Parts: sequence; C-alpha cells; structure tokens
Amino acid sequence: MELIEEKIQISVGPPPKKSKVIKIIAGVIILIAIGVGVCLYTKAWDPFWNPFRPSPEEVIEKMVIEMGELKAVHSRAEMSIEAKEDTKEGFKISMDFASDSDNTDPKNPKSAGDFYITLAFEGMQFSLAGESKTIGEDSYFKLTTIPALAFLEPFFEMLGIDLGEIKGQWIKFDMAEETQKAKEEQEEMIQKFQTLFKDKKLYIVTREFADKEIRNVKTYHYLVALNKEEIKKLIPGIFEILWEAFPPSNLGFPMTPSVPGKEEILTEILEAFDEFFEKVGEITAELWIGKKDNLLYKIKGEKEIDLAEINPGTEGKIIIKIDMDFSDFNQPLIIEAPEEFKTIEEIFSPFLEEFFKISPSTPFQEPELEDWDTRGKTELLQLQTLIESDYEKYGYSQFGPGPMAFTPGENPCAYPYQWISNIENPQKYCVWICLEGGRFFAISHKGNQELDNPPINLDCW
Repeated sequence: MELIEEKIQISVGPPPKKSKVIKIIAGVIILIAIGVGVCLYTKAWDPFWNPFRPSPEEVIEKMVIEMGELKAVHSRAEMSIEAKEDTKEGFKISMDFASDSDNTDPKNPKSAGDFYITLAFEGMQFSLAGESKTIGEDSYFKLTTIPALAFLEPFFEMLGIDLGEIKGQWIKFDMAEETQKAKEEQEEMIQKFQTLFKDKKLYIVTREFADKEIRNVKTYHYLVALNKEEIKKLIPGIFEILWEAFPPSNLGFPMTPSVPGKEEILTEILEAFDEFFEKVGEITAELWIGKKDNLLYKIKGEKEIDLAEINPGTEGKIIIKIDMDFSDFNQPLIIEAPEEFKTIEEIFSPFLEEFFKISPSTPFQEPELEDWDTRGKTELLQLQTLIESDYEKYGYSQFGPGPMAFTPGENPCAYPYQWISNIENPQKYCVWICLEGGRFFAISHKGNQELDNPPINLDCW
C-alpha cells in the first residue's frame, strides 16, 4: 500500500512554476514583435502609421529628383473650368492633353502630343483639336479640328489664309536660327530660378492617406497645399528675373511717367497675390507616388470658388478641376517627323506679303528699331496698310470697347496703344500711341498725323 502511494506521488509531481509560463509568453511576444518589426522595416507590411515609413516630405523630395532624371515618359492631363450661375446658364472649358517626351539623346530631344479643347455655353459647343511634334530644333504643328464659327473663315480670308489648307496640314516651325541664343538665355534663366527655389518649401503636406494601387503599382497618397507665405517671399525674386529677361521696353511699352514703374508694379502684384488667396482660400492637390521607384503616378485637384467672393452681389461658383497621369517611365518611344509638311512662311506668306510688304521667299524679320517712337509709328502704319487694303471688301476693322478703348477724360497713355470704339460707326476709325516727347501719333480713315493732344472722337483730329 505504501508502495502504491509513493508511485502516485512520483507520477503526478508538483505543478509547473509561474515564472516558466511567463517566460514562454514573453518569448512568443518578443518573436512576434521582432517579426512585425522586420515586416515594418522591410515594408513587407507598411501601414501609413509605420514608424519606419519615410516622411511625406522625404518621399516628395525623392520624387522630384527621380522625375527630373527620367529619359522618357508619357503623360495625360484633363482640365476643366466651369462657371455656374444661379440665374443663367454658365460656360465650361474642357481641355485634354497627351504627351510623349523622349530625352534619351540630350542633343536631340523629342516630344509628341495632341490636344482637344471644347467650349460650351448657352447650349452651343465648339471644339479645337490638334497635334504637335518637336524633334531637335524643328517643331511641327497640325490642327485636326477647327471650330465652326461664322466669323472665323472670313477673318482668315481677310489675311489671305485658306482654313481648308491649314486643317490637317503639318506646319513646320524652324527654330534653328534662334535656338542657340534661346538655349543660352533659357539655361541662364533656369539656373537663376533653381538658385531662387533651392531649399524652399512651396507646399505643406496636410494629410497622409492609406496607400493605394495605381495600375498595379503601390503608391503613397498625400494631400498637399500651396505654402502661401513661402511663395509670397519668392515673388520679388521671380519678378526681378522676369523683369531682367523681358523688360517692358522690349515688349513695346514706352517707359513714360504714365506707365507704372518697377516698384509700383511689384507692389501691385504682391497686393493682388494677398487678395487672390484671401478670396480663393487654400489650394490643394492629391499626389500618388510610387513606393518602390519614387515616381509620380498621378496628380488630382479640384477648387470651387464662390463668385460672391470675387465680385460681391454675384451668385454662382467657378469649379476648376485637374487630373494628370504619368506612365511608361523610361519606355522606348517612336517619335518621327511628318513626311509631308509646309513651312510657316508658305502658309502665311500672303498675309506677310501684304502686311509687311516682303516677298514670299524672304524670311520675315522684325525691323531692328531702337526707340519707341520709331517702332510705334512703324507698327501703326503697318496696321493702317492692312486696314485700308481690306476696306473695299470687308469695310474698316471694328475696334470694340474694352480696357484699351479710350474714353475722353481718362489717361490717354494708360496703355501703349489706344483707340476709340467704332462699333456704332464702322465707316471711321481712330488708333494712336503716346510718343516719348509728350505728343501723339494717330492713324485714321483720314490718314496719319502727329498731334499735340489726344484724339477725343472718331474724327481723330
């Protein structure tokens, strides 16, 4: 009996200690934690709260670098601007662009694209479509759809241009003569902008979404907003670069006391910038960036603007949408020049011959004129030649009311060129410029003449 009891005690034994159980559980937890950590670190499992996940700013910075180093890419963009008013039908402009860019050979860059634009308002719709190609220094353009507007064909006929010859016709623009100089100027401007924009934070990441697949590619998904304050700080630098590259005197604007000066223009731009953001509010866009290749796959944005904010008392809204896709990164592209084309001189030679009095075989060159008075007079006389040559067939050109149409009592030099509207009396016209010495030069149905005072009616003087 004693032997049996002893065997039972030996077989049953004492229960396992709690410390061993805790160690086992702790070991399992540690193994799970290590496994989860490895998955998070290697991004085999990559939720957007992953502590090893790169910050949105890091991802976007890498994306900018990677996109800049691409040799080839296909892109497509859909944009629209729609105005909706409560009391009447608005309008909508839709634009669809597609483009292939191939920079495999930096000395011979190539691109090809097409566009389709529609304008819809008051129950009507008009379309404009075309294609373009650039191969090295040569550019080609073709219109495939031309809007059916009643005034369009007579207008081009007045210029000696047959729309039937333009539609579906490749037109070549030879940029060889200006290419080297333009490249040097462009490279210099790009370097200035790169220096100005370096290390500037032009955006703010406002939200990070869960990852999403685009065309079977896993992407980071962010919402970014323009950094208003940082962009405003850049405006003076941008303005200085553009002012140096395109001074008003080179654009036909005489630098007279009536024309705003450099500092005044910059002040107005900064004030307009503040007013724009105050009325429009925050501008945002969504970005989708590849998790493995750091390439940009998609941009999408939408902005709704209350018309009452822009023009008090107006009811309605403006809706702006943009949707861009990028694909076929570094994939081979075939871009070739069209086999048949006409030069820009061949297409527009009738107009150039009449307007500038040059032969069709002579390349058009703008006259090198030093002072504003000579240049302005020459341009007005050329305009007068065109107006008078087409008078018998079409009558005088009609100059409608607008920001440059002069009203007696206003500043006669508010714009480089001004006119008095002849909509109600198309048998007359009066257009003039302000000369640097304080006098005026005008063209009219009566001829042309220098004046001491600005015109006040269609008789001009």
